[in-house]
Amino acid sequence: MPDKDGTILAFDYGLKRIGVAIGNTLMASARPLTTLTQNAKGIPWEAIDDLFQTWKPKQLLLGMPERGNGQPSELAPVIKKFGEKLQTRYDLPLSYINEQFSSLEAKEQLKQQRQAGRKKRLQKADIDQQAAAILLNNWFNEQNR
Repeated sequence: MPDKDGTILAFDYGLKRIGVAIGNTLMASARPLTTLTQNAKGIPWEAIDDLFQTWKPKQLLLGMPERGNGQPSELAPVIKKFGEKLQTRYDLPLSYINEQFSSLEAKEQLKQQRQAGRKKRLQKADIDQQAAAILLNNWFNEQNR
């Protein structure tokens, strides 16, 4: 890991929404933070700038979907372009992690929470940010092997 104590922002990029999670390398844990909505202008850079001002991350993580055979998905070039823009704009280290099935896992986790007393209807935005937290927790697990 890059720092003994550093904040990481993780992104689950989608064409309509971008799930964001935050984690700390010291505790090696992540939590959902927010979901940003893409607009007519595209990526909501002002909202991302606000996240960077607030959380001052030391590193970035971005989910990269792969097909079952290990090949990149059709969305990979768009995600790679977003990653390059993040890295250029904020001058921080960026790691990629396979995000295959993270949204399905997020949906299942949120359904279980709902059954355990959470009555709120599942929103796609909740799933997106939960998926980003799953990506970051998976990354922490890989770093601690």
